Amino acid sequence: MNLLLSLLSFSLPVLTGILLVHALWAEKNNFFDWALKLSLGTGIGLGLFSLLYFVYLLAFAGSPGFCLLKFLWLESSCFLHGKN
Repeated sequence: MNLLLSLLSFSLPVLTGILLVHALWAEKNNFFDWALKLSLGTGIGLGLFSLLYFVYLLAFAGSPGFCLLKFLWLESSCFLHGKN
């Protein structure tokens, strides 16, 4: 159960990073470009969410609502991906 919850908590930042990299990357559809997009998206997504969490803790120390902020961030990256 704990493994499933940890995978679920990491999936949102990773998915957001992959969508962000895919939206900003030039369209090519070979395997090596997808592998690079996945690896860059994973690192960028986790880095952005750790930065977002740090800023959230500085601004709203102790108040709940970070999960809502994560979902809003995912929605904005989906909107950016759909716009391209």
